[in-house]
Amino acid sequence: MAVTVDELYESRETTQGPNPSQRRSYLIRGTTDENTAVEALADALDLVTVDTPGRSLVLQDYDLRRVGWEAFEGEANYGAVSRKSKAEKDTGESEYAWDTTGGTAQIFEALEQKGYPDNADTPNMGNAINVQGDPPTAKGVQIPVPIFKWVETHYIDQNDMTAVYRDKLYRLTGKTNDAPWRAFGTEEVLFLGASGKERGAADVAVAYHFAAQPTTAVFIGENILIPEKPGWRYVWPLYQPEVDEAAGHLVPVPVAAYLAQTHETADFSELGITDPNQ
Repeated sequence: MAVTVDELYESRETTQGPNPSQRRSYLIRGTTDENTAVEALADALDLVTVDTPGRSLVLQDYDLRRVGWEAFEGEANYGAVSRKSKAEKDTGESEYAWDTTGGTAQIFEALEQKGYPDNADTPNMGNAINVQGDPPTAKGVQIPVPIFKWVETHYIDQNDMTAVYRDKLYRLTGKTNDAPWRAFGTEEVLFLGASGKERGAADVAVAYHFAAQPTTAVFIGENILIPEKPGWRYVWPLYQPEVDEAAGHLVPVPVAAYLAQTHETADFSELGITDPNQ
């Protein structure tokens, strides 16, 4: 006797709404072997779509139970295809967030400065800011400076998220780029580290944090020029006290300036990420 699969009259119980579903019922006859009955049911099912108003459903699962001699009853459940949010990214894709709220830096020399009262009794401090102590020296002041900060989130395959790669990210943290990188010059980008979170079984969402400062020229006093200060290097001046004859007061005069490298550099290609803006 051939194995037959017939859909039952009470089949196609359907639920509408945001998560529509449908249940189909079948009678399988002509075999006593459960595996044969399962294969016959699977061959008879629509694997992809079941039309419901405004939505198509796909097969989710099916099961089988024996109801008599050479008779099984099967049920197949259909549900809505998972709709991915427009904001959700696939493995290998990335997204980007940024801000230009800047940061702060300690400066010791003003762009311009005038002492008051405006007479010869007021010591001429030049452009030195917040002069204190004996001998007098410039203590400086914190000011807002342009810093471009951004976060790139890359969705990385679980197989690529190895202990070796996580260790590499840890060791790159706090370093600047040792060569031009993307649109930035050497030592203009500081890698602030990364944070990761598994996104299901397929991939890991890894957020890479960066900050950039531009390369600039720095003037100290009237005669000292540092023509090129890479973004994350630090400049500090050395002052020597001299007497302001008119005011009869010691004032600090810059005699040298030093360009200090405070961050190690690294090859940012080791991050293994692509520019999300390209």
